[in-house]
Amino acid sequence: EEMDVDDEVSDHSEPYLPSAYYSAKRAFSQIQTTFENSSFVDYGCGLGRMLFFASQFPFRKIIGVEASENMVQQATDGLSGYYRRKGKTAPEWDIEQVDARRFEVPEDASVFYFYDPFGPAVMKPVLDRIAESLAHSARRIFLIYLAPAQRHLFDERSFHVVGQNDG
Repeated sequence: EEMDVDDEVSDHSEPYLPSAYYSAKRAFSQIQTTFENSSFVDYGCGLGRMLFFASQFPFRKIIGVEASENMVQQATDGLSGYYRRKGKTAPEWDIEQVDARRFEVPEDASVFYFYDPFGPAVMKPVLDRIAESLAHSARRIFLIYLAPAQRHLFDERSFHVVGQNDG
């Protein structure tokens, strides 16, 4: 999928690859919490595959963060159609077209999903924003990071990662 983003974002993005459901299922099985009062955030959500998956859980809200306008439109169309076909009304969902470094982390976000979406120039400020959110609103969080090329950045912040694999 061709990324329709500016060069500055493109320079720090990884190629788009959809997540495997079995990896997500394994990662979610490691999360020992209820989801009812929290939000799920998928950084670099692409076409929204993990949003479809996360919609099976009782999150208050599921959020996709994606820089590509084309992918946001396709993910929005797909999720809208899925909710319509299934008669779903919950969880509430949103897909934000934004550079991940500028995404405002919701104070109730407790599960964060990454499938190696970008390099350290983007990952560092994203993780800093998550840490700032925790400082403002203390809570237990879970970071799912598949294909963890930037794992050291998580470790530097003492973030515990669930569901990691090597690709």
